[in-house]
Amino acid sequence: MSWKALRAGDPPEVGPYRLMGRLGSGGMGIVYLGVDDAGTRAAVKVMREEHTADAAFRHRFHREAAAVAAIDSPRVARLLAADVDGDQPWIATEYVAGPTLFSSVATGGPLSGAALWEVARGLAEALSAIHDADVVHRDLKPGNVMLAEDGPKVIDFGIVAGLPGMMTASGVVMGSIGYLAPELLTTTRRPRPAADIFSWGLTVCYAASGRPPFGGGPLDALLYRTVHGEADLSGLPGPLRGVVAASLRKKPERRPDAHRILTQIAATAGAVAA
Repeated sequence: MSWKALRAGDPPEVGPYRLMGRLGSGGMGIVYLGVDDAGTRAAVKVMREEHTADAAFRHRFHREAAAVAAIDSPRVARLLAADVDGDQPWIATEYVAGPTLFSSVATGGPLSGAALWEVARGLAEALSAIHDADVVHRDLKPGNVMLAEDGPKVIDFGIVAGLPGMMTASGVVMGSIGYLAPELLTTTRRPRPAADIFSWGLTVCYAASGRPPFGGGPLDALLYRTVHGEADLSGLPGPLRGVVAASLRKKPERRPDAHRILTQIAATAGAVAA
C-alpha cells in the first residue's frame, strides 16, 4: 500500500506511533502509516477532529475496535493498539504491504487461475472468522481487500454491524453501492452474515472480470439492478461460477454461509486439479 506525505495540521505522532504519511481518508477518519519504537508498521486511523465531540462517531470507533479485536484470522488485518476514549480517538491495525484488489485489477487486469482461486478462498476464510466472531463487515469490496504476500486480507471495519438498521437518520445507505446485498437496500433490518456473502460473490466477480458486477451508470439504475437484476458472471471460470452464483441469490436465506463456501471451493478446486 502506497502512502502520501503528511499535510500541514496532521499530527506528528499518535500514541506510540510516529506518523510517516497518509494511507487514505474517509468521512470518519484519516488513516496514516505509523511506526513504533520497535519498527513495527501500523495503519493508524485517527478520528477527524470535527467528529470527536459526536457520541455516535465515538460509538462507531468503539465498535470497530471491538470487532477487529474479536477476530482471529490471518486473512483479516489484526488490531495492534487503540485509544477510543481519548481526546483524539485512534485505532492501529496491522499494516499490510501490497495493493488493494481494486488497484491491482485496475492496473494489472483481471485475476485468473490460482490467483483468482486464492482470492476467493482467502476472502471466504476471512468471512468465516468474521462471522464466527458474531461480526458482520458490511462493506466488503475490492477496495477493502489487500493483496499481501501471504494472501488476501480484509481491512476497514468502520461500518461493522452493531447499530440497528443500515441507514443513518437521514436515510443514507451505509456501505458501497454496487457491492451491497439487495436486502440492505430494501429493508432497515440489522445486517446479517448473508449480506457479506453477497458482497463476497460480487468481489470475486470483479477480481475475475475487472468490471463492476452490476455495471455502471446512474445511481438509481445501479440500485435497481442490484435488487432486480443479475450480476455479470462472465469472467468466472465454470467451476467457480456455480459457487459464486449461489452466493448471489436474492433471498439471503438461500445463500450458503462462509463455511459452506469453503467446502464448495475445496471440492471444486480439487475436481479441477484432478
